[in-house]
Amino acid sequence: MFVFVTVTSAIVGALAGQDVRYEGTVSAIEKTRIQITRTDKASPKDLWFGITPDTPVVEADRSMTFEAAKLKKNARVVVTTLTPEGPPSKEWSCTMHTHVAEERPGKCPVCGMALVERDRAPQAREILVTKR
Repeated sequence: MFVFVTVTSAIVGALAGQDVRYEGTVSAIEKTRIQITRTDKASPKDLWFGITPDTPVVEADRSMTFEAAKLKKNARVVVTTLTPEGPPSKEWSCTMHTHVAEERPGKCPVCGMALVERDRAPQAREILVTKR
């Protein structure tokens, strides 16, 4: 399932172990990751974040799980994540089944295609919806 949302970026807290906020528009949603597109000139423009069905989503005065939130295209969001301790770690994923993530090269357990290397997405701690 794919959903598209737009994100404006503002990074707060640059030290390892501190919360960092990314503002923008949601551009893609997968089973285990969400992508936001930053509207400022910062690089990289598109960022991926790891999610779970239980990732908290806050909108107005309501708090719900990611699974219950049902984000829509072009929703503006702020994704809060913990700053990584070092450079991004790697994982291996299927290009057809992007929810598949393995620790080493191999074949996709769903379709048998060769897995490709990608940066592991930082885990989203909270998603704040600022406008639907």
